[in-house]
Amino acid sequence: MAKPGSIHKNYRVITVKKTDGSEFITRSTYHGDVYRTEIDPANHPAWNKDLINFINTKVGQVEGFNTRFAGLNFLDAGKK
Repeated sequence: MAKPGSIHKNYRVITVKKTDGSEFITRSTYHGDVYRTEIDPANHPAWNKDLINFINTKVGQVEGFNTRFAGLNFLDAGKK
């Protein structure tokens, strides 16, 4: 607990467990003794080799949208 009258929480030592089973010890204001991650480098495309596939998929979606709606002039719609 923080000291009475203090706006700062106390840091405590906790264990962080990642989705791949690895863990490390750090200091945090987290209330529990163990923090289990749901998203980390082991399972999120932004941190692993699947990032390129993730980006390519998004680029493909944008290109598909642009191709599909190329005949509509969205930018000219507001001008009169």
